[in-house]
Amino acid sequence: MVRKVIFTAAIFLVSAEFLVKSPANEAFERELRLSPAKAIIKDEQSSVNQEKPSTGVASWYEFKEGAFAASPYFKKGSTLRVTNLDNGKFVDVVVNDYGPNRRKHPNRVIDLERLAFQKIAPLKLGLIRVKVNRLTD
Repeated sequence: MVRKVIFTAAIFLVSAEFLVKSPANEAFERELRLSPAKAIIKDEQSSVNQEKPSTGVASWYEFKEGAFAASPYFKKGSTLRVTNLDNGKFVDVVVNDYGPNRRKHPNRVIDLERLAFQKIAPLKLGLIRVKVNRLTD
């Protein structure tokens, strides 16, 4: 496991240094230097990083109707159980996209497709507090 983390970290740091040569990218450079380990430490049994939050805010989007979600933490094809912390209702979804944008929405842990969101909360709420559990990779 140590070799895996070091190898991944080395690639990330080299890439970060290459990307941030201009003064316009100073904030981006600081972010990369402060958090590379959180972004890349991986479990031996899984390719999903260990630093993902299990609770946070969920929003909804309209795209491909069904039990789908966008996640910045789980790889495409993963099955997740998303539980509304305010009413206990849950929905199982398959990750089919990346999102929400972590820079614009740092508290959001998942975007649910409209139909999936409706199973656990009314659309008019827009945002809800949720717990996310991975069922499969």
